[in-house]
Amino acid sequence: MKDYKAGEKVGYGLYVSPKALDVRFVGSDDETLAGKRGSAYYRLPALLMIAAAPVLGGIFVMAFPLMVLLMVAGAILRLVYNTVSSAVEARTHLLQMNWQPSAAYLNKDKSERKEGENTTEKTNELKDLNQEVQKRRNEES
Repeated sequence: MKDYKAGEKVGYGLYVSPKALDVRFVGSDDETLAGKRGSAYYRLPALLMIAAAPVLGGIFVMAFPLMVLLMVAGAILRLVYNTVSSAVEARTHLLQMNWQPSAAYLNKDKSERKEGENTTEKTNELKDLNQEVQKRRNEES
């Protein structure tokens, strides 16, 4: 079989490029073959296409229900995948440990105390609480 390159002047007929998966129809003689640059095209005889038409049509008719079912299944799977992935992406922040207790609580300066706080008042409160605890322990024993 003779091969033709895209851009050459060719005769009337149907041209197929199996490597590029491309089919071109040329409607008149000495017309340039449009197609993918550098691809090799082969001319198919008209009698072969007439003989192959019923076979190709029968294959299409038999495969069409399967194609529809596969497309519906693909659409459903794509919908499920998009729903699950968006739900996972919305909750990925829960998997990250962003809490830093040493940075948040243990590094406070003593100068950050609230106004009006008096350390002697706090120590007196603590002493009073310790005394009350000791008193109740003594009463229980």
